[in-house]
Amino acid sequence: MSRARRRPAPDTGRTVDGADACVLDEVTVAYGGRPAVGPLSLAVPTGQAVALVGPSGAGKTTVLRVLAGQVAPASGAVVLAGQDLARLRGRRELPRLVGLLPQRFDLVPQLSVRHNAQAGALGRWGLLRSVAALLLPLEHPPAADAVRRVGLGERSATRVADLSGGEQQRVAIARLLVQDPAVLLADEPVASLDPARADQLLDLLRGMARDDGRTLVASLHAPELARRHFDRVVGLRDGRVVFDLPPAQVTDDVLEGLYRLLAPVEHRPRQEAG
Repeated sequence: MSRARRRPAPDTGRTVDGADACVLDEVTVAYGGRPAVGPLSLAVPTGQAVALVGPSGAGKTTVLRVLAGQVAPASGAVVLAGQDLARLRGRRELPRLVGLLPQRFDLVPQLSVRHNAQAGALGRWGLLRSVAALLLPLEHPPAADAVRRVGLGERSATRVADLSGGEQQRVAIARLLVQDPAVLLADEPVASLDPARADQLLDLLRGMARDDGRTLVASLHAPELARRHFDRVVGLRDGRVVFDLPPAQVTDDVLEGLYRLLAPVEHRPRQEAG
């Protein structure tokens, strides 16, 4: 696979691939011996915003977890910024390459907005500094900046438990910014939001990715949001790519084919495993 010359992303010390930020090459994933994804191939150029859409169980979350290094594929290769993910898993370099915004925010409710945002740097800090940062009111400029960028600067000292669900989600985004990955992954980031706030949050994510030269890959249940906010829409079904199109080509007919329910088959003879 040819590669463009690497270059540093704007205003960061990260090195990203000039051609592809992440690549899935014939990846398969199975749970308990049951196929969940693949074979699936997907390449996302540096700086692009890609939405994964498809019915429940299509494999969207699994694809994101594979890219994040949380799920090891049964076969195939995963490449981040030109580096084999299999060699990075469990190493300190990985959080600088990729970060996942999960459906569950995994915040510490008793701690402040600032403290939760600082947690994004724990992967780079030693044990003593990590403990001190969580327990003491230490100043961490990247965390303060991230909190301001998500619109919570005036609530930096507020306990997360006292925030609304939408505000807690912004804290999770601030934590991801402090982690400072080249690739941002977001798993159903607007599933619990009303339409207006969903548009606002996707504008925020997309804007931050664009301003920082990051790549964004998100799973969404709402195709209309994917068409409005992303450069490219990938439709998944049964763990495979059904279409990979620019938003303008994702027509209602294309979506109908992706989400169409298969008619149940009655009296089908049971096949023996073999």
